[in-house]
Amino acid sequence: MTDWLTGSQADWIMLWRSAMSARALTHREVDELAGLAEGYVSKLMCGQVREPTAATISKMNRALRIRLYAERDALTP
Repeated sequence: MTDWLTGSQADWIMLWRSAMSARALTHREVDELAGLAEGYVSKLMCGQVREPTAATISKMNRALRIRLYAERDALTP
């Protein structure tokens, strides 16, 4: 694993699992918080959902209070 996220499904799942664990949330609770269909998060986490859409990523991140910030490249003047 690198120090950077690539935006792959594996990266998102790793991030979401960590956030759910830190907040002691179940898959069902995240379904409700994110406004997703019941069982969706479980399917996503076990690989039954191939690729989350941009809308799903946004809903999951909002539900788990994940905020991403762009960092200016240190080499750019």
